[in-house]
Amino acid sequence: MDNFLKLKGAGKALKAMRLEAGKNQEEIANRLGWSQESLSKCENNRLDLSAHDIIVFAEALGIPLGDCFLRLIQELEPEADKHPNGPLVKTLLNLMSPDQK
Repeated sequence: MDNFLKLKGAGKALKAMRLEAGKNQEEIANRLGWSQESLSKCENNRLDLSAHDIIVFAEALGIPLGDCFLRLIQELEPEADKHPNGPLVKTLLNLMSPDQK
C-alpha cells in the first residue's frame, strides 16, 4: 500500500510547512527517523514521498493530515498533466469544495 501513491515535486510545500512550524531539518528528520540528508532530498524534489511519509511528516509537524495533504496536492496542481499521478491529483482537487481551493 505504501507504494500506491508517490508524490513527486511536492518538496517546496514540504519545506514551507516545516518553516511555518518553526522547525529545522535536523529536528524533523530526527522525529521522522530519517537522515537530515533524506529530508533535504525530499524538500529539493530528489526523493519521492510515499503516503506513509506524508502521514509521519504531518504528525512530526503537528498539523492535521488533511491540511498537509491538501498543501502537497495544491503544489502539484500546476504540473498535474505531467505528473505520474496527474489523474489522481486532478480528481482530488476537483473533490474539494470551491471555498477550500
